Amino acid sequence: MTMITGTAKQLIFGVIAVSAFALAAGLYVIVFIYRFNDPLAFAAGLILGAALAAARVVLLERSIARSARKDAKSAAVSARLGFLFRYVLTAAVLTAAAMIPGVSLIGALAGVLTLQPSAYLVARMSLIGGKE
Repeated sequence: MTMITGTAKQLIFGVIAVSAFALAAGLYVIVFIYRFNDPLAFAAGLILGAALAAARVVLLERSIARSARKDAKSAAVSARLGFLFRYVLTAAVLTAAAMIPGVSLIGALAGVLTLQPSAYLVARMSLIGGKE
């Protein structure tokens, strides 16, 4: 079992930070603008999606570490299987969010999408901080 690297920890922290911002913004919109939505369902969906985004970071890191230890052909197969598994997991979680009454699909989608701004913020912070 591999340990989580510093970059993955930064990405997970970024997912948490972006999710907190999305939660605050989403709850503001739901409470003050669109009053017909359930704020708790949105929060549950966002937490579910953010947990999935953090899990995808860890799974991606493990897939890369596993592929780095193999020869080129088996590494390519392993990377493709890891890619497929991460997207099947994403589809399963989003389907579950759509089926469970107390979880908002929009919140889950917002949580899953927190990985992209998190990656951007981590890259910008490393450029500003002088890290590679």
